[in-house]
Amino acid sequence: MDFMIDVNHQRIQTNGIWLHVAEKGTGPLVLLLHGFPELWYSWRHQIEYLAENGYHVVAPDLRGYGDSDAPLNPNSYTIFHIVGDLIGLLDHFGQQKAYVVGHDWGAVAGWNLSLFRPDRVIGLVNLSVPYFPRSPTTKTTEAIRQIFGEGCHVIQFQEPGRAEKAFARYDYMTVMKKFLLITNNMIAPPDMEFIDYLETQSSLPAWLTEEDIQVFAEKFEESGFTGPLNYYRSMDLTWELLAPWQGSKIMVPVKFMIGDKDFGFKSGGTSEFVQGDEFRSLVPDLEVVIVGGHHFIQQENPQEVSSQILSFLRNMNDEVTHQRIKTNGIWMHIAEQGTGPLVLLLHGFPEIWYSWRHQISFLAKHGYHVVAPDMRGYGDTDAPLNPSSYSILHLVGDLVGLLDHFGGQQAFVVGHDYGAIAAWHLSLLKPERVKAVVALSAPYFERSSSTRNSDSMRQLFGEGCYVHQFQEPGRAEKSFARYDYLTVMKKFLLYNKTDYLVAPRGMEIIDYLETPAVLPPWISEEDLQVYAQKFEESGFTGALNYFRTIEMYWELMGPWQGSRVNVPAKFIVGDKDIGIEVLGTMEYVKGSVFKSLVPNLEVVILDGHHCIQQEKAQEVSDEILSFLRKFSTEKSLPV
Repeated sequence: MDFMIDVNHQRIQTNGIWLHVAEKGTGPLVLLLHGFPELWYSWRHQIEYLAENGYHVVAPDLRGYGDSDAPLNPNSYTIFHIVGDLIGLLDHFGQQKAYVVGHDWGAVAGWNLSLFRPDRVIGLVNLSVPYFPRSPTTKTTEAIRQIFGEGCHVIQFQEPGRAEKAFARYDYMTVMKKFLLITNNMIAPPDMEFIDYLETQSSLPAWLTEEDIQVFAEKFEESGFTGPLNYYRSMDLTWELLAPWQGSKIMVPVKFMIGDKDFGFKSGGTSEFVQGDEFRSLVPDLEVVIVGGHHFIQQENPQEVSSQILSFLRNMNDEVTHQRIKTNGIWMHIAEQGTGPLVLLLHGFPEIWYSWRHQISFLAKHGYHVVAPDMRGYGDTDAPLNPSSYSILHLVGDLVGLLDHFGGQQAFVVGHDYGAIAAWHLSLLKPERVKAVVALSAPYFERSSSTRNSDSMRQLFGEGCYVHQFQEPGRAEKSFARYDYLTVMKKFLLYNKTDYLVAPRGMEIIDYLETPAVLPPWISEEDLQVYAQKFEESGFTGALNYFRTIEMYWELMGPWQGSRVNVPAKFIVGDKDIGIEVLGTMEYVKGSVFKSLVPNLEVVILDGHHCIQQEKAQEVSDEILSFLRKFSTEKSLPV
């Protein structure tokens, strides 16, 4: 029980009572709702697991249980009271919506929270108790009596004091063993109290210890069983109050789990209902999972149940969302998906966030919060007019602002092309904000102490070099305008030569670039249209201004002359990338000078061209993930 040291406990006022909650972790809110006769402690395995995988987990003692208030009147335990308590919890934690996970009576609460307030539930995972339609004519207890008779626990629990008196013949440890280790059906023979009918196991299964049972026993010895039993005593009042929702469906996404040996699974047609069409008609967005185990499956089979919950929560994040964030004096558009450690994906020229479409979904599904901005000047991000607003210090400032916005001290940073240059310099200037960096296509070069960048490019490649041609304001824009935007994108993104981008004398670089007649399999016309439409809206000037600040970049980086990038780094490049075989670039990438400048460096050379994260999407995604996992503290990330 060492993990309990790290679980925070507090009592929160909600809906007129005080609820005790156990909580752990940061991230999206997950409510874990226990059943009868349990406590927050029933979720001990899931609290630890979900918190370590990037969620803020809150497990209350429901009203009447444990350290939460227990109103005396049985009428204070209708499902409306329980749902009201949960709404108050969401409000307390400042969350409009949350994930909800319920077991047994907690499942009933989860169903009805989703029924009454679907606007507050992102997704629901329920265990053991399915959603049954309300009978329009027969009260709940009468329907149960008709099916199971007077020996059913629900019927015996109706009479105030009857179950309490029967339970009192046993010590609290024995009562808990009888319930938590139940293998009987829930119907006592005639004239026998239900608690007497339940067996007391002579030995404990591997999943439950004497210490675990003692946690439950001590709390019920303090609080008694009347509060929990009052849930049953308010069932008919709940039936009456639910009339306005007669015939209503659960419209939030749901995963339902039940143990194949659950006492309720094989009785009353439940197995057929759970696996049949009627359940799905009542819960249209439903996934059903039958796991090995009995009723208390979150304790008996914790790893499988925890994994099933996590996979559902993560799949709820399978949509890329978009927003604009104020950072460093501009508004920056970002695409984001997933929960977990923060990963920034930084695109290059001429790209937008969409160039990371494969990696966004892949990393999100593997437990990361992925944020892919349109860099300044691109897409739906602001494009300052002055070329001097595009220095590397401006770019790093934008990224630091993003980290601050998401409340993260550190992030993983992945960059391609000019995005790689931004990633290298964020790592150089603010290493305390970078857990690790992955750079694609553009290695880290040491600043020349004597020669400006543009002069170096001109000396090496001449006037036809694209970097030189892009210096003059308006020149490239004018030449690009001779082509439609789709053609411009094809010329750049599909360039497949290993020499540098150098046009012959008297020719513009855009005219020099070929337009492929056939697209490679890794990119479609629809993909290219996404880029073309955005550049048609924004133009190319913002993107070209990066090149127009190269002189300023050289001047501003003087204080870091001779500095190294000391964060852990992986460099990925295609063996057919632009310029890879020119002027010793391949030898540099493989050699000792690069590693001296980036001491903690791993180099990976793949079969591919410049836009390698799109061309070799799976290989690049796998390489990124394997590297991030070396530095992730989260446990049990999905494979």
